[in-house]
Parts: sequence; C-alpha cells; structure tokens
Amino acid sequence: MGSHKEPVVLNGVLRGQGREIACRASAVKVTMPGDPRMFEYVDYRLLDAGDLPDGDYELFVEGRKIPLRRKDGNFLSAA
Repeated sequence: MGSHKEPVVLNGVLRGQGREIACRASAVKVTMPGDPRMFEYVDYRLLDAGDLPDGDYELFVEGRKIPLRRKDGNFLSAA
C-alpha cells in the first residue's frame, strides 16, 4: 500500500526583506502507510503573499521553516 496524498491549505507567516506577512500556502500532505501520524508537507505554493521584492524569505507553517527565494516575481525553493 502506498502513501496517501491530499491537498491542504495552511496558515503561515512569511519573513524576509525586513517584512513579516501573514499568508496562506497550499501544499500536499503525504501520509505514510500504516501510521497516519507520520506525514510530511510537500509542494508548497504561496496563495496570498502580495507584491514583494525579490530576495530570500522563510515561510513558517505548522512548526516548520521552509526557505524560499523570490526571483522575477516567483517563489522558488531555496533548500
């Protein structure tokens, strides 16, 4: 039996470039077979971060810190 994947929307905080913004992010929650307590979020996408300058940011959601980089108006993983 494989892992279970489901889309979710998470509330978070985006920090960087001297700013701190409440935001929402969509992600895919991947639950491991046999133990629903074992899961990870993948494929984060910011939904409402607004118009921000390019540069390095950190997204904080569900006790996790995800490094991001905004380049040419798009957020990319900086990990």
